[in-house]
Amino acid sequence: MFRSHKEYEEFLRNNVMSPKQAAEYLGITRGGISFLVKEGKITPFYDRDHVRLFSRREIERYKRERDGS
Repeated sequence: MFRSHKEYEEFLRNNVMSPKQAAEYLGITRGGISFLVKEGKITPFYDRDHVRLFSRREIERYKRERDGS
């Protein structure tokens, strides 16, 4: 799928957010992120090491809906 490790890293930077990055983007705390997950407003996915991550597209979608844009 990816031709190089660098290409893979670029894909991750452009398409995946950590909980901290998602919280900063939405202007909320990491606890707020956990609340949104619990409420089913956003859905995380997990990498091989069970690290919780978020699709940038989903976080942007949630922000648009939340902000009424």
